[in-house]
Amino acid sequence: YIEDEMRFGPRLSADFGTSLTITAVNGRTYCMPDPRFAMKWQMSPTASLKLSYTHMSQSIHRIASSFLELPTDFWVPTTDEIKPSRSHQLAVGVYSQPSHILTLSLETYYKRSSHILQYRHWMGFQPSATTWTRDVADGHGKAYGIEADATYSRGATTMSLAYTLSWSQRPFKDIYPTWFDDQFDNRHKLNLSLKHDFTSHASVYAAWTYHSCNRVTMPIGYALQPPLPHATDYTYVYIFDRPNNYRLPSYHRLDVGANFTRATRRG
Repeated sequence: YIEDEMRFGPRLSADFGTSLTITAVNGRTYCMPDPRFAMKWQMSPTASLKLSYTHMSQSIHRIASSFLELPTDFWVPTTDEIKPSRSHQLAVGVYSQPSHILTLSLETYYKRSSHILQYRHWMGFQPSATTWTRDVADGHGKAYGIEADATYSRGATTMSLAYTLSWSQRPFKDIYPTWFDDQFDNRHKLNLSLKHDFTSHASVYAAWTYHSCNRVTMPIGYALQPPLPHATDYTYVYIFDRPNNYRLPSYHRLDVGANFTRATRRG
């Protein structure tokens, strides 16, 4: 990779660079440059505006089913048929420190991805280990959102808050004709933390995490199929409207702890 930092006066600075990845498999070679840049404008001594663009390539794919919320994911390599996944991300943020005890930031981002893999619907729990390249669908995706952070530090007490509002969607022509929510479309994420130092040897902390949970595909109804001639049993067929149409219950967790330190005679 190559990178360079530049300054265009007392308020404007930039960082430009790129990396180059080459993957060769079965006689096919993928040459993947990943350019990136970041610019910072110091609007005032306590506030700055930042803009960044990042292009990323990855030769390892994660494949999963849109019907299950189980640990059935697989990581598979790029092949001569499966192209590396790629993404473009643009982010803009404002960062401020109105006082020596308070730091604030607000950032928004937009990301587009291509060559994302997913199991086809009829593959059940997992595809065959020998024919998996024919059992996955190739699609693309988009993700966007806004992130807010605040940190307060005064004396022995430090508090922080981080909140993210985000969307993640993708289309697969072999699965659904238009955009649908991704399995990891976690709409809200909130993190709160508090730390207090009583002495240099004793401190307590608390951290609370909350986020919207993952999505799964659930049937919205079922239809009764008429029996075949001379058959006595009726069969039911589930009806689905779109993939990942149901969000699991939200998740939250509180951690509380204390730290005690003491230097021994040996340090």
